Amino acid sequence: MRVLGLDIEPGKSPQASSQPTYSVVVIDEEKILLKEENVKLSKLIRLAWELRPNLIALDNVFELGTNEREVVKVLSLLPPEVKLVQVNLNKGKFDDLVEVARRYSIDVQGKPRPTKTALINAILALKGVGTVINAYESKTKIIISKGRTTSKGGMSSNRYKRNVRATVLRVARKIKEALDNNGFDYDYVVKRSKAGVEKAVFVVYAPRESLYGLVRKVSTQSVKVDLRPVYKSKLIFQDESKSERLLIVGVDPGIETGISIIDVYGNPVYFTSRRSMDRLDVIEIIRKFGNPVIIATDVNPPSDTVRKLASQLGGVKLFYPEKSLTVEEKAQMVQEYANEHGLKIDDTHVRDSLAAALKAFREISRKLRQAESTLRKLDIDIDEDSVISCIITGRTVADCVEEQIEKSLEKTATEAKDIKKVGGPVEYRPPVELIRELEQLKAKVKALAREKAELEEKLTELKTFYKVEVLKDRKVYELSERVEFLRSKLHDLEKALERETQERSKLESLVQEVLSGRKVLIRPGQPGVIEIKDGKAFALGEEISTRIFDYFGREIAIVDVSVLKDLEVLKVELEREMSNKKGIQTSDLVKMLEEYRKKRWAS
Repeated sequence: MRVLGLDIEPGKSPQASSQPTYSVVVIDEEKILLKEENVKLSKLIRLAWELRPNLIALDNVFELGTNEREVVKVLSLLPPEVKLVQVNLNKGKFDDLVEVARRYSIDVQGKPRPTKTALINAILALKGVGTVINAYESKTKIIISKGRTTSKGGMSSNRYKRNVRATVLRVARKIKEALDNNGFDYDYVVKRSKAGVEKAVFVVYAPRESLYGLVRKVSTQSVKVDLRPVYKSKLIFQDESKSERLLIVGVDPGIETGISIIDVYGNPVYFTSRRSMDRLDVIEIIRKFGNPVIIATDVNPPSDTVRKLASQLGGVKLFYPEKSLTVEEKAQMVQEYANEHGLKIDDTHVRDSLAAALKAFREISRKLRQAESTLRKLDIDIDEDSVISCIITGRTVADCVEEQIEKSLEKTATEAKDIKKVGGPVEYRPPVELIRELEQLKAKVKALAREKAELEEKLTELKTFYKVEVLKDRKVYELSERVEFLRSKLHDLEKALERETQERSKLESLVQEVLSGRKVLIRPGQPGVIEIKDGKAFALGEEISTRIFDYFGREIAIVDVSVLKDLEVLKVELEREMSNKKGIQTSDLVKMLEEYRKKRWAS
């Protein structure tokens, strides 16, 4: 094994404007291959590529950079197979380098010089001492893009652009087929334009070396394929405490991924959108804030990325709406939520992911509130989060509460059995002491038995209560349906009443005009220029339209006085025509009436 040990030289720091310098020692199975001082960071990286050590050993990882991001940047420039070891870090605890060296029989007198420190670091790493700091994750990004710009060209430029984009798509399909055939887990995102595929990105959940022989780097005029190990954004030396809050997570996947996290009570937790995020990045963000119980999307069917995310989290429900949410629905939900919680949501990816989370929350909120009410009424000391997680899987409130009570009963029974177990060597104890302990154990067994009986009684109450609640829910549903029917009926009656009121108001107005002489009332069988028979109106022996009337019914009709006067004039004209022209035909009479109608009621 080949190890490169290093130590920063006195007076040098990564915070300085110039590059820091290091003392470097390279050993191969305790044989020193290189010892050099005043090595700049750029030269250190070149040596790592030339000598290809298995390990780089040091006693402070921040000698490579002032912060985690800078350290990760340096590590990304090293060969992918090289591992970084901090020799004085063990199980999250930092030890003094000299003490660690002496612990492994390495002689150290006083404070060692940088060259000696670099050698000590290399020897300790060779012995397997220290903690490997894995700056890159076990995943690889494959980027397929155009080989060169297609912005300029002559007459054939459009054809050339189409060929380039077709090549990008063809290469992406071949890589996808190779990954599928070899069983790799991956995410796949395509950037499209009106002209075709501009770029394709695979995030393969496997280290770079596992892709050797399957995918290789390519750089031609038409297409470029690049493979990059994915580095973490920070270095983690020990496990961080995690929140156990139950979360609903909305995800809007794509080139830019939107994430919205709320808890199961609808409170806002975290919102963000970032480019080039994969599933592990999303999971890492979610785990910081709690335990996800629902992964939600705003489209139906959900994308493969969201399905895989829910599956990878394990035991998490995937929620998607019956039909994809419209832009208007999402905007309204998010705006109402933002106003309620004093938020400002401008990002469209956050808006879509938040709408998905809110839709999922609304679907389960009624059941969760019912569960809270049940637990408050029963006053049982059980794990509420477990009950909520159970309900979200689709089981009833009663089943989930009963399951937790049964677990509590089993725990009580186990504790009672453990009391009876005696472990360890037998030793002599005074009889008085044994009797006293026996009495204490008997009292504890009685207390546990009493607690068990109380829990069983609570369980019986719960079953009875749940039956009553079911009957209530059924009755409430029936009454709700009845109320909806009556509301619909009431609406119809209100509309009919409104029409009747308008009709009545109109008739009252017409009656006033009849009394004042501006309108005339006509009844069936009443002689005159206009006659009403069998619900029809006739003038001068011909049927006329009822539109000339202000009101027309089977029993009465109301017409303006001017209409009657006009018809009287028409009657006189007809009689004069008939006296001047013998043998007038019915068709002529009809023609005259039609001409009169056109003049009088053209509108």
